[in-house]
Amino acid sequence: MKNTETQFFEFKPFDGLSALLMAFLLIMALSGVHNTIINIVTVGVFELLFIFAYTLSLRRFSAITKLWKSYRWALVCVLLWFLSTMLSLFFSVTQEGVNAAQLQAIYASYILFILHVVFGFCVASFIVEADIDARRFLWALSLGVFALCVYMAFLLLTAHEGMDRYWVHELPFAINIRHVGYWVTAGSACAFALLLIETSRLKQSCLFVVAVGSAAMLIWMGGRTGAFSWLFSVGILCLMAWFTGLLTWKKFSLIISAVVAAFFLSEVSSVYDWNGITRMVSTASEVNSSGESEGFTEGRTLLWSVAIDAWKTSPWFGLGANAFLFLPDRPHGIHPHNFLIQLLLEWGVVGLALFLAVFVFACCYPLIKVFNTRSIMANQLVAGTVLLSLLIHALTDGIFWYARPLMYISLTLAIYLTASQVTHAKQVS
Repeated sequence: MKNTETQFFEFKPFDGLSALLMAFLLIMALSGVHNTIINIVTVGVFELLFIFAYTLSLRRFSAITKLWKSYRWALVCVLLWFLSTMLSLFFSVTQEGVNAAQLQAIYASYILFILHVVFGFCVASFIVEADIDARRFLWALSLGVFALCVYMAFLLLTAHEGMDRYWVHELPFAINIRHVGYWVTAGSACAFALLLIETSRLKQSCLFVVAVGSAAMLIWMGGRTGAFSWLFSVGILCLMAWFTGLLTWKKFSLIISAVVAAFFLSEVSSVYDWNGITRMVSTASEVNSSGESEGFTEGRTLLWSVAIDAWKTSPWFGLGANAFLFLPDRPHGIHPHNFLIQLLLEWGVVGLALFLAVFVFACCYPLIKVFNTRSIMANQLVAGTVLLSLLIHALTDGIFWYARPLMYISLTLAIYLTASQVTHAKQVS
């Protein structure tokens, strides 16, 4: 009897860790403030909390051992990338004219980037060690973002004074309202992918509401790159589902219905001159009539050229973290609105090449099995969709500058890479 009671009350470490990570994802979507530093600290504290909880509970990194067998050279590149960024850090802090504020920003950005990497490894190792279906974390991500969208809709319907401005400085908004689009992009892509793979009618009904609400808010906020990234990732999702035999006419009709409903809902609720479909269409038509793209890119090409010119002064190892923020001829903005140019400026050719070698290989290597077997793990499909949406968005915006979307990239990449190593995960074929 004593042994039975001991087993009944026995605490399994991964139960608490799973609840902690789910709560983390739910709260993160609603914890944003207009101060970027506080946002960084908030995400960093949550990541550190999970890392410490994981380390104290399981005390081993099984995912690294298993990943080493398949991604040995990639992990070697990670180590080389770390060493190259250390050189970039050394060069940036020892150059003349660097003040205390710059040093603080450089160190904070570097530490946080390393923290994202360690967090991703811990999540991957935890999923493998606990042998759990990581779909619960993807559900938490999409539901947390949907809760944010519901709250924003509530403020809109109640004529909240902050909602008539592009700049919104009340919780849970970021620096401006479209910065929220970074994680709403991830939440929308995640909800549509879950909608495609779930078979329960109750779950599909719930996900249809979540997908429509999240995507409608994304379109409503007026960000062209966010809306395009979401649509592009949903298109690739449907192609992958068709290739693996998952896409039926019923599910395809459900996806199309959700997309149409999202556009309709965003259009009927777009009441300002800076949001909705009207802004996207009017700006695009201006490009077609004038033949110039500067208005359409909103000065991004200028930011890119300034960043590239600055990179040429230190091409091999770059100018260090947050380099763009302290450029003397920076026209506007706090990042170059392109993650490739940003990493090139900060870490140089060596750092960018090593990063791309690891990232591209990690993303593409699992697809070899998918194309050979014409089957894919369900969690791999969902996580890959979210990851793709954020990477496409990062080509024209600051995904790799802000802490929250980088945390989403670490999480989804961990789920994507470990999907085939979890026995409880379901395969879609």
